[in-house]
Amino acid sequence: MILNLKLDCSQNQYIVIKLLAFTDTHGDEQSIATITNHNIKNSDIDVFLCCGDFSFFEKHYEKICDIINNFAKPMLFIAGNHESSRFCNSLEEKYFNFSYIGFKTVSIDRISSLQFIGIDAIDEFNPHEHEDSREFESYIKLLMPQIDKKKITILLTHYPPCGMSIDGVINKLGSKNISKIIDEINPDYILTGHFHEQNNKQMSYNGIKVINPGNGTIITI
Repeated sequence: MILNLKLDCSQNQYIVIKLLAFTDTHGDEQSIATITNHNIKNSDIDVFLCCGDFSFFEKHYEKICDIINNFAKPMLFIAGNHESSRFCNSLEEKYFNFSYIGFKTVSIDRISSLQFIGIDAIDEFNPHEHEDSREFESYIKLLMPQIDKKKITILLTHYPPCGMSIDGVINKLGSKNISKIIDEINPDYILTGHFHEQNNKQMSYNGIKVINPGNGTIITI
């Protein structure tokens, strides 16, 4: 399923931007077809965004990567719990249009009013295991100097924050350390993954819209 979503960004007054976000495809043929068939019919996508787990433990990734790269549009991606940073760096070298943004802040020339921040699915943020409450601090120090507060900020994180509101109910699933980073960064929007039952859902965290794009969400700004 492709979900179409329009975000209200009053700072962005002069240009319409279309993002195609997805997560947790794991090399699945049907998921790949959903994404690519939509984009073939709608070639005005400006940027692809992936919240991780596009492979199955670093296998079965070639088809989706080859197809997206052939569209000659920027692809910004982070590592899920099925990918390592070393693997993601190798894809950035292999695919001309790919940019691995784990623990980085990036902007794209044509849409410089936006900035994208990436947070990988590292062990310290795993919501299924004990989290060291101090681990998040070094990542805040790494990211904060890179952030331009004048730009619209879209955060990509594989693990969602703990304490999201889903259909009006506070959900305790998620990473407490990710929550702490978000509290400091205060992005405008959050794209996340990992929990497949949240695919194509819109949620909120402390008033910030959270989107799990699933097999594909078109975001218009």
